[in-house]
Amino acid sequence: ALLDLEELTERDLDILRARYEELARLAREDLRKGHRDTGRPQVKVD
Repeated sequence: ALLDLEELTERDLDILRARYEELARLAREDLRKGHRDTGRPQVKVD
């Protein structure tokens, strides 16, 4: 899905940023544990 970022509120952008920061943190953690980085995480959709 595509997002029109210009139509989002600051709150919406903060929520998206927080979600992607968490995904990145989890991916880095998995890499440190020796897991592959080619998977696809479960993403919560509201």
